[in-house]
Amino acid sequence: MATRVLVTLSGESDPEEVVRALRALGPSTVHAPAPELPDVAVAEVDDDAVESFVRDAQSVDGVSVAEVDALRYTQSEPQSQSQSESEPADRGPGDSTAPSAGWSSTS
Repeated sequence: MATRVLVTLSGESDPEEVVRALRALGPSTVHAPAPELPDVAVAEVDDDAVESFVRDAQSVDGVSVAEVDALRYTQSEPQSQSQSESEPADRGPGDSTAPSAGWSSTS
């Protein structure tokens, strides 16, 4: 599995040189800064090499910050089918599949 690492470039850096230096550190891929985020490169690093990559990337000239993409881990995953089937649905008292509340509508 790979972990995304966000690498913020300092204002005076040459993005091409920084990307070359990051690629030399051995990540799976390095995406150069995009127009919508001109100061951020994204590297995908094998899980077992993340700590050393972050440490080494922070020492590259032109890098101000290198950190694991925390947003990727805070997004919730869609519910699996088995979870949604096991949770009770909102059903009214007239629904024959509604859970019993200990009362009868005929009393």
